[in-house]
Amino acid sequence: MRTRFNLSRHLRSRHIQVTHAFDFYTNLTLIPAAWFAHVPVIIGSHRQTRGLAVPCKIPLANDRFSLVRCSRVQFESRVDRLAAAGTPREKLVVVGNAVNVEAFDHALATLSAPAQAQSVSAWSPE
Repeated sequence: MRTRFNLSRHLRSRHIQVTHAFDFYTNLTLIPAAWFAHVPVIIGSHRQTRGLAVPCKIPLANDRFSLVRCSRVQFESRVDRLAAAGTPREKLVVVGNAVNVEAFDHALATLSAPAQAQSVSAWSPE
């Protein structure tokens, strides 16, 4: 709980506008922290096909997905599964692994200040 509080305070102090949780455990930590920090765009991600195999994880994931603006899934079958488990279908978006960078040109052009990307992660490559 303390980690979520500290992360929420950090997000708010840095005026973070977009967060993207990328797996089950970051969904559990980042999504509520961003929600409490009033981050305007919170994206969850359901990428694992085996990650929610343990039945007790499904309600936890759905609870967190209720706080996000959208939840990114890699496969249409994940949309059906999460919708059947209670996640609102309109919050589920299928986005594959490939990204067309040119699709973001318009968004970058509309920013009033130069874009600054910041990553917050507990993972260390060492």
